[in-house]
Amino acid sequence: MIFTEVNTFILVVSSAFNGLSLNKWRRDFLIEIFMLYMVIPGRINFTQMSRYSKYCEQRFRNQFKQKFDFMNYNTSLITPVVGSRTAISFDPSYIEKSGKKTPYMGSFWSGSDQCTKKGLEIAQIALIDIDLNQSFHLEAVQTVPVKTLKQADLSLADWYAHSIISRKQELQKFSKIVVADAFFSKITFIQPLINEGFHVISKLRDDANLRYKFKGEYSGKGRPPHLAGRIDLDNLNMDIFTQIQINDTTQAFYAIINSKSLKTDILLVVERKTDESGKTIQRLIFSTDIKMNAIEVLEYYHCRFQMEFNFRDAKQAT
Repeated sequence: MIFTEVNTFILVVSSAFNGLSLNKWRRDFLIEIFMLYMVIPGRINFTQMSRYSKYCEQRFRNQFKQKFDFMNYNTSLITPVVGSRTAISFDPSYIEKSGKKTPYMGSFWSGSDQCTKKGLEIAQIALIDIDLNQSFHLEAVQTVPVKTLKQADLSLADWYAHSIISRKQELQKFSKIVVADAFFSKITFIQPLINEGFHVISKLRDDANLRYKFKGEYSGKGRPPHLAGRIDLDNLNMDIFTQIQINDTTQAFYAIINSKSLKTDILLVVERKTDESGKTIQRLIFSTDIKMNAIEVLEYYHCRFQMEFNFRDAKQAT
């Protein structure tokens, strides 16, 4: 039984190598690596790998100096199983790490501890399948510390946007929609992506400055008005917003409005959900693609959470 499972694993891994230019030595080594990551208990390093493998420690060090195209490899694995409704999902995650010699050591936000801690950070680029409600990992990109970015006059948002744009050709084969959490609802992240042909679905802060679009008649005097006042989220203008009932506890209101901070028109979906205690929870979900269906905007954003299971499996299972 074990040999059958191993052979199946090797067959699946090897099939994804077909689109990559790898020699036999490199293929055999990568298969060995993927198997070691699944079976080695505890901390994994070159010494541990050599103990569980037929290769010596120096071979691991030499092979790890060579780059590997994880994006195209993972793309080959998931292409046969994903459907038509997909989106690119992006989210960083903190990794605990000490020492002084590790590249890109810095201070990063730890979501579980709700504070900034010294260590490393990886940003996961994943593909989410809306109909399967599942996330498929594509590539992990190591984040550069803020101190290093400042020397190049860049911000974290600039770096995150660059991580996606630099992989534009591969990602847009699947989807032009990028889904990210509320941290990324910044013009410095969203505008560069829009310029490259992407659309972004994200969440706004509760105090976001949102304005109605002017839909009245032009008086003929002065500059034609573009906006018609700030939106009071507790008292929505139902002449502008459209209400939809999603289920017994959730309803949504959507309209095309203007965001002052993003400096663009967006499709805003105000989601209101009543919990068991009777409290109403309100979330502001938006899409820069104003032609999207409001229900789909919510489906895409909710599916983003499936990325968290990728992080869990990576940190706990392997």
